Amino acid sequence: MAGKEKVSSKFEAVFTKTVDNISKGALYAAAATVAPWTVLFTVYIFVRKSGMATWLFVEEYTGYWVVMVICLAFAYTLRTEGHVRIELLSRYFSKRLSYIVEILVTLLALVTVGIFAYYGVQHLMVAIKHETHYTAGVESLQWPFYLWLPVGYGLLGLALLSHLYSSVVMATRHWQNKKD
Repeated sequence: MAGKEKVSSKFEAVFTKTVDNISKGALYAAAATVAPWTVLFTVYIFVRKSGMATWLFVEEYTGYWVVMVICLAFAYTLRTEGHVRIELLSRYFSKRLSYIVEILVTLLALVTVGIFAYYGVQHLMVAIKHETHYTAGVESLQWPFYLWLPVGYGLLGLALLSHLYSSVVMATRHWQNKKD
């Protein structure tokens, strides 16, 4: 039994460290895009107001960028245990019920993020297959921007999967050691 625990602990440590590093790196990359994207969007607003050009691609791509940045921020927040719990009800839960609720909510979030990632990949594949271009103002391929959705949701899903694993391990250890 001790050998199995050791393998589990080693896997847990490597998996957690890997997800932490990915979350941090992705967050730093997303944070590095905030200032340039803000400048681009500000310039776009002035250019649009002056009537000199129509850069509608900025509006569309900003939506994809925001989703990616938010997903990466959520993933980092989850990894650093900064996420918000609803204490109004959970403070009345037993330890056992708290673990069950944590696992179920994480599963629900994981399924939701998985569905969003799936449709993001479908959207991306259509853009790649048809080589769609955005032609309003500046011609550009759409798929590199559509890639932001599955990447953001995928990394958030990875963080949720790690959180789910940790929650299950903690609950199992709690239930093995004592009952409440």
